[in-house]
Amino acid sequence: MGRSLSLNRKLCSPLKLHLSEMGKQVALLVSIVFIYFFCKQVTCSEDEERLVRDLFRGYNKLIRPVQNMTQKVDVRFGLAFVQLINVNEKNQIMKSNVWLRLVWSDYQLQW
Repeated sequence: MGRSLSLNRKLCSPLKLHLSEMGKQVALLVSIVFIYFFCKQVTCSEDEERLVRDLFRGYNKLIRPVQNMTQKVDVRFGLAFVQLINVNEKNQIMKSNVWLRLVWSDYQLQW
């Protein structure tokens, strides 16, 4: 009383799409519109490029970012836990990966 299972080859064959000429033109148009908007978003404007060029003209990253050398630089410190690598409970040691974030204001990079 065993049953055998047979599969219909038509059901298992890969799906074949037959696009009409109109369908091909629509697919091409959709692709072109998508590429146009995608490429437009990744390019920067000339104004933005000029702003960055002007801000960094003569900029020296080794100089403290203060107008008066007697001023202090306020730096905000942040730590983001990324991955736990190992825990040694006996010696109470934890090994992990973290992201260190330092944020400060630079008066030379304001417009």
